[in-house]
Amino acid sequence: MDTVEQVIFRESGQGLGQTFRLDLRTRELTVEDEEAATGTVRTTRLLTGQDIETGRRLLERTRIWKETYSSDMLILDGTDWSIELVGAEGRKTSSGSNAFPDDWDEIREWFYKYL
Repeated sequence: MDTVEQVIFRESGQGLGQTFRLDLRTRELTVEDEEAATGTVRTTRLLTGQDIETGRRLLERTRIWKETYSSDMLILDGTDWSIELVGAEGRKTSSGSNAFPDDWDEIREWFYKYL
C-alpha cells in the first residue's frame, strides 16, 4: 500500500480497551477508551504536522508486519491488538494475541501519549 490515509489501532485485555482512529488527511485522532472510570470516553484532537510526520515514520515499520501474531503459550487473559492501514489501494491488517512484532512498543507508545 503506497498511501495510507487512515489508521485504526486497537488494544484490549479481557474485552475492554482503547481504539485509536487516525485520519492522516485531516490530522484528526479520535480515541475511544472503554476502561475509563465513567464508562467509554471518546475524544477527538487535531494533531500537529510534526506529530503526523512522526506517526508516518513509525507506521512505515508496520508494512513488514505479518498478518497474525500469536503465542505458543496458553494465556487466557492477555493482550489482543490490531492495526489496520487504509488507503486508496485497499487495507492491510496485522493483529495478535499475546505476541508482538518488532517496533510494537514504539508504535503503541506513540498512540497512547494521546490518551
